Amino acid sequence: MVLGLVVARVEATLAQALRRMGILCRAGLIFWFCLFGVARETWADWPEQPLIERLTDGSRMGLSRLTSELRGSPFVLVGELHEEPEHHRAQLMLIRALWEAKVPLAIGMEMFRQDAQEALDSWTRGGLSEEEMEQIFGQNWAETSWLLYRDILLFAREKSIPVLGLNLPREITQKVASGGYASLPEEMKKHWGEVSCDLQEPYRSFVHWAFEAHGDSKEESWENFCQAQILWDTAMAVRLLDYREANPQTTIVVLTGVGHAWMHGIPQRITQRSYLLCRVILPDLQGRLKQGKLGTEDADYLWLRY
Repeated sequence: MVLGLVVARVEATLAQALRRMGILCRAGLIFWFCLFGVARETWADWPEQPLIERLTDGSRMGLSRLTSELRGSPFVLVGELHEEPEHHRAQLMLIRALWEAKVPLAIGMEMFRQDAQEALDSWTRGGLSEEEMEQIFGQNWAETSWLLYRDILLFAREKSIPVLGLNLPREITQKVASGGYASLPEEMKKHWGEVSCDLQEPYRSFVHWAFEAHGDSKEESWENFCQAQILWDTAMAVRLLDYREANPQTTIVVLTGVGHAWMHGIPQRITQRSYLLCRVILPDLQGRLKQGKLGTEDADYLWLRY
């Protein structure tokens, strides 16, 4: 009895406040529908809800508001640690939310080479079995398990969302890493343009850390290694731009490692070639990409809770 009275008084007080805002909410279910609609984002701190931080002002939001802010963006890069299941779950949540919001979508994936596009198109049309697709995945990406990406690819097929292969054949990047960009045929280089080791900090330090992890410290090898990394970013950027030019209303959600998704990676190569907007979402990896906190020069959003 007392609880019912308290609830009734709370409803009455909130109803008055909502009417002053020009919102009419009747009693019962309609009232609670309005209340949840107004308060959803202010309750993003609930433990079961995703939590994302916008780096421009530090504000925090849930998935609904993030989806609204991303609408109309040509490229949305969602960085990952390849073996972290929560990162892939977040990617699928965002893709599903954008699809439910009727945003025209494609999914770009570092995990597939560009020459796998015919197989990817067959998959989204329903022309390949899951077993066949798992085999193709293994041929393209042996670094992590098929199971980490399975649900994303099943959702793409279920909803007929195009999947784009972004990566280069390994023999191309290996050739550049050993002989430099100049070692590639001129016809091949024509599509990508100039590639040089013009990295700025902190991306240069990040790539140099990766170089040292390979155990080779020769100066000429560093230059070649650096050019291979730039080519990697460049080739994926060019592939994305080509697709967007042919499909100008599409938002391409790009799934790639955090180093490529970082503002200094693929997004920089896109902005050097176009005026199209890239939105970058990274997991909160303090100290993983650079010293100190990530800022607006690194990403647009941090995904704090999955």
